[in-house]
Amino acid sequence: MAKTLIEIENDFQSIDNIPTLPNIVHELIELIDKEVSMSRISEILAIDPPITTKVLKIANSAFYGVRQRIDTLRRALVVLGTTEITNIVLGASFLKVLKVSETMNQFDLRKFWEHSILVAHFSKLLVKALQMKTHGEEYTAGLIHDIGKIVIYQYYTKELIDVMNLVCENRVSGYLAEKTVLGADHMYYGYLLAKKWSLPQNLQQVILHHHKPILADSHKELVAVVNIANSIAVSMKIFPEKYSFDEPNTSQAYLILKNYTPNFDLSAFRATLSDEVTKVRKLINFIQEVEENA
Repeated sequence: MAKTLIEIENDFQSIDNIPTLPNIVHELIELIDKEVSMSRISEILAIDPPITTKVLKIANSAFYGVRQRIDTLRRALVVLGTTEITNIVLGASFLKVLKVSETMNQFDLRKFWEHSILVAHFSKLLVKALQMKTHGEEYTAGLIHDIGKIVIYQYYTKELIDVMNLVCENRVSGYLAEKTVLGADHMYYGYLLAKKWSLPQNLQQVILHHHKPILADSHKELVAVVNIANSIAVSMKIFPEKYSFDEPNTSQAYLILKNYTPNFDLSAFRATLSDEVTKVRKLINFIQEVEENA
């Protein structure tokens, strides 16, 4: 008999080795939907000199293609902007925090992060294409939309194998298999982690409803953006087929974003994204090298 959601939450709360987020991440997340000055970002990063070093290394990577070397945080903020620097810090921090202790052939962690960072980049590019006014929260939302998969991978390993077998043998969708085996899908497990981390409501709603944005209690437009970005990334088949999902239905998202989409050409937008996979892979390689040499 499947567990109730209350039982699932109680079981999750009893896990004693769930990682905590660094204070710097909490501070930046609290600011991502607000107008923030360069001096404020500098003050936050100054608390953690090692992360500033990582930021400068990543800012100088080929991914950003800057012509002159960036050797100070202030110059990085001037050249790349506060939003992009925040994205770098959050991206590097989440990759570090959400590590797993074992390697499982059925679940490729590197492909997971390729997919997640692609969704983050696509969300950012989609917001720009739709001329929506945001403060960069779409990048973080895209980056962590699937963190529930990490929860399942790390803490429910036996059940994950059953989920993958069910997907392969019965050809059911991944989240239906999760509900069948675990009683809840990765969206709900991600939501529990987001609550435990005290992430803001906009990110909680994206994590919980990115497959069905119409169900979101608030921040529906942000959820819809990530839904479409996720759909495009899934269609590129980055993630291993053993734990794949049907391409998310975007009809709800387009309905939510109808005021932005009358002249939006999805096919043309997709065509602009062909080089992003290669760029993201190079970025992940570089971030991992920075972490290893830290």
